[in-house]
Amino acid sequence: MKASILGNQAAVNGESTDPDLYLESYTVYVNPYYVVTPFSDWVDVSKHYFMGSQRVASEPRGYATTPTLPPDPEPQKTNTTANYPTTGPLAASSAWSNLEFVLDALQINTDPNFWNALLNPQLNYAEQMSLEQYRESMGECEEYTNETEEYEACLCAISPYWAAQESQIQCHEYRIIYWYHPNYLGHNELITDRSGNPYQYFHYTAWGESFAQAEATQGSFSSGYRFNAKELDAETGNYYYGARYYHPKWSVWLGVDAMASQYPSLSPYVFTENNPIRFIDPDGNSTWVTDNGDDTYSVVAGGDAQDGDLNVYVAVKNEDGTYSVTDQSIGESVSAYSFTNDDGTKFIEGAVIDLNDHSGEEFVSKLHNDDPSVGSYMFNGFGGRHYDFKKRGLKDSGIEDNNIEKRKYLYRGMSLGGKIASARDIGNIGAGYIAGRAGLSWSKARFGFNLLESIQQGKFSEEGLPTVNAQFYGWIMVTRYFNLQQQLGDGK
Repeated sequence: MKASILGNQAAVNGESTDPDLYLESYTVYVNPYYVVTPFSDWVDVSKHYFMGSQRVASEPRGYATTPTLPPDPEPQKTNTTANYPTTGPLAASSAWSNLEFVLDALQINTDPNFWNALLNPQLNYAEQMSLEQYRESMGECEEYTNETEEYEACLCAISPYWAAQESQIQCHEYRIIYWYHPNYLGHNELITDRSGNPYQYFHYTAWGESFAQAEATQGSFSSGYRFNAKELDAETGNYYYGARYYHPKWSVWLGVDAMASQYPSLSPYVFTENNPIRFIDPDGNSTWVTDNGDDTYSVVAGGDAQDGDLNVYVAVKNEDGTYSVTDQSIGESVSAYSFTNDDGTKFIEGAVIDLNDHSGEEFVSKLHNDDPSVGSYMFNGFGGRHYDFKKRGLKDSGIEDNNIEKRKYLYRGMSLGGKIASARDIGNIGAGYIAGRAGLSWSKARFGFNLLESIQQGKFSEEGLPTVNAQFYGWIMVTRYFNLQQQLGDGK
């Protein structure tokens, strides 16, 4: 979520007047697919469609609304000197009192206008495009006057707000979609409308600074996803990459690289090793591999797995021994932690990924046919037993006593339904799959998995991030399948 409090203040005869404050419409990033910006009389929504990790289209929508704020069920007061609302549904509520207490502890003496700014966003959607501008743009849709649906869709593309308010059109019945056309580095250079006509064009310097841009005269939509397909923050002019912000004019990161300790020869603020034509920085957060030249790849490094970039990128080794990531991805892993240690802080360097290895797919397929009970799978899923997939072939490999090589073997990568999984993933996906197929909720499944881990460790223990994420992948996979089957059976 992001927002700004805007305001102004004057001085008369050396004395400051009360500030005039208001809250600019805030934006809520519900998830990568759904973004909401509420105004006083309208909610602006954008849906986003992805192919893997690449955003391929955006669909703007909007809904008329009258926001209401519910009263706090258990009002509380605190002994502070800050000014807060004394009337209205949230007067002296615990939420306001808690905020008031924090501000007072920081010795911030708030003006009543401050609370009004928080409580009553003053911007309405009409300020984004005036009615006069909308009426002037309506001429762009004259070619569709004989086709009602096309004409109404055209007006919705100009402004869903005014199409609803002025023309009484239900814009949610139409899909106004804009398509992204990136170049080889992922920069969105061209955006087309639903008819394939050019809508926006962006041209950048090598470092991401805007060099030239153009857009159609009609339409209120303007994409913020531009350089590297990252979002341009309109307030600051910086690009948000997930882990940190990038300043395209200064050509530097505004935060320190989380992996800076692995690259002592580079500044922690340098962008793409000062070579943006050859390299990209997807988020600084993904699995990196080198091409072994025999259709296999070796894990060499990665970024902060918590960012959620599932791509496995090919990297090249520099003369100083460090690695630079390219824009070439060999696919997506089933989890951001597929090739990390238990706490997700270190990648398993040297683990080999063979995309021609389908043994994991065969294991899951056989598991589906065998349909073992949860107890049977859990009992035989460790210690080299029948369902302990990661250790299959370990005894015959001759590396069982070599801890380093053994660890690489347990994290060997392979194909799984169009994605990439480690051998450790496969067994855990199977565990989640069996639990979901048995009808266990995720919380009950987690309790059982942690119980087994505690028994194995001889003390209370919780499983690591790679294990939990892979188990959830298997559980949600079968849960969605059976929910769909149920809906089809009910005729929904």
